Amino acid sequence: MAKKKASGRKDPAAGAVAVVQQFLKHTIDKPDEVKAKALLTAATLARGAFHLTPEIFGARYTVAEPRVEKGHLWIPVEITSAGAGGSSQTIMFPMAPVEEDGQWKLDMLRTMVRMMGGMEAVVDQMAQAVGQVMEGVGEALASGLQGGDAFS
Repeated sequence: MAKKKASGRKDPAAGAVAVVQQFLKHTIDKPDEVKAKALLTAATLARGAFHLTPEIFGARYTVAEPRVEKGHLWIPVEITSAGAGGSSQTIMFPMAPVEEDGQWKLDMLRTMVRMMGGMEAVVDQMAQAVGQVMEGVGEALASGLQGGDAFS
């Protein structure tokens, strides 16, 4: 049986995965802020949206398979940092690699917007629930006041 000849084409996401892995190396494994910042987009750097966080030095992480959602490439990274007293905290970072001037860079602004977007949905749900509770409280108060004996 003949072997298939390789097409010679590289996986288009390989460069994106490589920049994520390098970034993790320079922020967690062997922290080096200068090297980490060299992997960020110009917009991220202009906004000052990145600084090394000592709390994650030496953390464990897992890089998941790249995903394309709504035309954007995302690489999910799960980071678990050791906390005080043996506790740990796990955070999912949807890393946003983009091509900028022919090189893969990380758009940390888009990463943060995506992270906050998920939280905004939770906040909206909580606000709706609180609104429903307050509506119920208001109706109960109105009903009690109409009966004239709300405090007995």
